Amino acid sequence: AALMTAVSVIVGVSIMIGSFRGTVTQWLSQTLQADIFVSPPTLTASRVTGTLDPEAAARIAAWDGIDQIVTARQVDVLAPELGRQLKLVASSGDVSNGQRQYAWQKLPTAEMWQAFLNGEGIIVSETLLLQNDLATPPPPLVLETASGQQTFPILGVSYDYSSDQGTVLIASTVYQELWD
Repeated sequence: AALMTAVSVIVGVSIMIGSFRGTVTQWLSQTLQADIFVSPPTLTASRVTGTLDPEAAARIAAWDGIDQIVTARQVDVLAPELGRQLKLVASSGDVSNGQRQYAWQKLPTAEMWQAFLNGEGIIVSETLLLQNDLATPPPPLVLETASGQQTFPILGVSYDYSSDQGTVLIASTVYQELWD
């Protein structure tokens, strides 16, 4: 009986590892669509702490063969109703080029991204919902900004394995207006 239990555990763990590896591989291939990624020099591999000169993106955009430039900036922000800091990523577009998978969407993907870029809401990771026992569809999220507390409707819930605490994606224009 002990041998059968041990074999069952080994088979079960192997299946889980294979499934997780496949899920992460699929997430990476859908999320990382770019041919080139540029970041400022940093002392840690897991977190970018500097910023790029805005002219760098403009110069790269002028190169022959460049179809799209997406810029992103990551900061920590307080979510007062959740009582903790969250990873906020201010993005100028969809780095996955429409390939990202969603656990929930308020609108079809193209419309959701248009609403996102228009500053009509945010996209959060599924991990954020699970870590905070939030319902689906999720309620609006309150974030502490330089302009005080702001409430943001949630447009979508994405699969994102970049943070075990969850991630909030916000349009760069909204970030610049409320934080910069």
